[in-house]
Amino acid sequence: MRLLALLLLTDTTASALTTNNLRLPRPTYPLVVEHYLEDKPADALTTLEQAVANAETTALPIEFLVLRARLLEQLERLSESNRIWKNVAQRENSLSMFARLSIVKNLVNSARTEEAEAYLKDTMVIGTDPRALDLLLDIGDAYRHAGDFPRAISIYSEVLRKQNRGRQADTARLGLSFAYEGQNELERSVRMFHDTFLQHIVPETFTTAWESERRLTTKLGVPPRNISEDRLLSLTRKLRSASHYHDALAVTQRWRNDYPSTTRLDLIETETIITLYDARANDDALEKCRIFVEQFSRSPYIPKVKLTQFRLATRTGQTKLVKSLGYPLWEGRVSKSNEIRWSAGILLAAYLVSTGDLEEGLDIYRGLFQRAKSRGRQLDILWRAGVAAIRANQNERARTNLLGVLRRSPGSTMDSATRFWLAIANNRLGQRVDALRTLITLEQQKPFHYYGIRAHEWIVREGLREETELIQRLREKSSPSKLEFPPLHLNNSTQRHPHFVASTYLARAGLRGEAAQYARRALRENRKDSALALLTARASASAGEHRYSLSILANYFGQFLQRPAKDLPEDFWYLAYPRPFFDDIKNAATTHNVDPLLLVSLMRQESRFDKQAKSSVGALGLFQIMPYTAAELAPELGLSVPDDIALMEPSINSSLAGALLSRLNLEFSGATPPIVASYNAGEERVHAWWKAARHVPLELFVDTIPYSETRGFVREVLTNYNEYRRLYPTRP
Repeated sequence: MRLLALLLLTDTTASALTTNNLRLPRPTYPLVVEHYLEDKPADALTTLEQAVANAETTALPIEFLVLRARLLEQLERLSESNRIWKNVAQRENSLSMFARLSIVKNLVNSARTEEAEAYLKDTMVIGTDPRALDLLLDIGDAYRHAGDFPRAISIYSEVLRKQNRGRQADTARLGLSFAYEGQNELERSVRMFHDTFLQHIVPETFTTAWESERRLTTKLGVPPRNISEDRLLSLTRKLRSASHYHDALAVTQRWRNDYPSTTRLDLIETETIITLYDARANDDALEKCRIFVEQFSRSPYIPKVKLTQFRLATRTGQTKLVKSLGYPLWEGRVSKSNEIRWSAGILLAAYLVSTGDLEEGLDIYRGLFQRAKSRGRQLDILWRAGVAAIRANQNERARTNLLGVLRRSPGSTMDSATRFWLAIANNRLGQRVDALRTLITLEQQKPFHYYGIRAHEWIVREGLREETELIQRLREKSSPSKLEFPPLHLNNSTQRHPHFVASTYLARAGLRGEAAQYARRALRENRKDSALALLTARASASAGEHRYSLSILANYFGQFLQRPAKDLPEDFWYLAYPRPFFDDIKNAATTHNVDPLLLVSLMRQESRFDKQAKSSVGALGLFQIMPYTAAELAPELGLSVPDDIALMEPSINSSLAGALLSRLNLEFSGATPPIVASYNAGEERVHAWWKAARHVPLELFVDTIPYSETRGFVREVLTNYNEYRRLYPTRP
């Protein structure tokens, strides 16, 4: 049977699996799958049974069995489903694990926990397989919720023996802690909760264990267990690096409470200030800095606090405070530390340039270059100073700096950026032909790259009307040879790989998410197979998992995303720039009178189309909306303030993003770069930058944004926007 299945699979797929047809097969029962995706399992099951009414039972294909078992699960007919899954496991080895895991899940959901445990252990070698360990944890949870605490403890302990660090270990420790509490072993439970938050990997585990220890010690009337000062410091930094700022602040508060006579109070306050800074609690952080400077004037942490205070001033746009704090740090009057001087100097120079104090900024860049010892730092300063000099109209100086970058052989992105700005400087210096030659080379060699797009726009804006013939001649001379997309063919060994075989059956059953997951597993074990990579990207996109599709395209076919190429797959660019959730986007765009393609461009950068995305600072959903932004905008839209779950709904997230974009559109009179910058960095800061850049080209505004994160964000979104307008030229 196994050999026959492989022969059938090879016969029906091998001839088709070349570049443009590298796809998993379509569902065998499309109407059934349509009902399934519409969450109509009863209709789907009826239609499925009608489709095979006259077929021999022994001839029913694997995909029929898989789909029927899944529909029965949805209808909570779990015993029937399990009988079919057992048949699948026996008939098709590639789906054996998938079927057995489904059986265990069904047994757990049927409250047949002992059977689930026995079946799992009898039919699978658990080892450290994360799927099996997750099911073992589900079994432990089921025992615990049923009040069978000894069995739950046994299961959780078994998981910890197999995996003592990581997400699953965290879950097992929490389960043990709650099971001991269920047995009324409260002191043991307290110890376990304590150990759990000390050893946590997942920050949510810390939160649960920390609060549970406090709850139980209060109940017992005893103080929490002791934690050393070094451990409290380590916990604070660990939680802060995971962006769990509330928990980090709770730890520093406990540090104060538990060690009232500590000689490290200045360290506690320093850690608190840094946490508030990272949490963007600007006012609280500034006030803490002010108090710290007064209270701990001789502390060794004064330089670090003053550097944070300076960063806060730049963040909040307080130029006088920026200068009063920044210059002493940069000049070494606060600390002789090279790193503190460098950090202060580079931010001070970038801030001054962005707000129009060009000469001051350039003077600092000169001093920074003199202190720069590494090639990387020299490249960074020369490039920044070159662009700032263009903004100051010091074009000879700009040219010198930018040529200095090229002599140091920068990476691809900096090379393109440098050549673009060098062309602008040359044009201002009267070397128009050289400038056009460089810009045309960028335009033609990297037409889909940010600087290739900017080069094309500059030529159209500045040169086309006056020098059409010259530009045409230069284009003909510099026309690069196109890349050739290689012909791809899925080889027989890949087609026989168990994970690929499983993905094929699951695709025929219409289980697109599971099919894509197995294709990605096959790719992880066949990393050099570009044909499988393209197929997997398509499968992931078909399942709505665009973050995987985009990652695969970038890793395997990145060069074709920037340069012209022949023989590209027909759907290549649409895989790279899809439009999921577009009905929600169009509704939001129409309601708020914004361009839906700009919304999609933002969404691609913010979340890679993952509606469950959650950033390190707590931004949520497709457009990474902060909860406080949602609380501000929702009433204006006639919505109740959404909780985190509601905020992740695509329709709500899109509507809030549309409202925010509409507001920014009015504030910046429709100028796209400051609108996009504000989406990332906030309106107040961008207003100051934009006001100072009123009379400079938009690309110069972008490249003198003082924060590299925001600068990169704007470039990426503007590139996305260009590509979406190219691919979807008719605005819906």
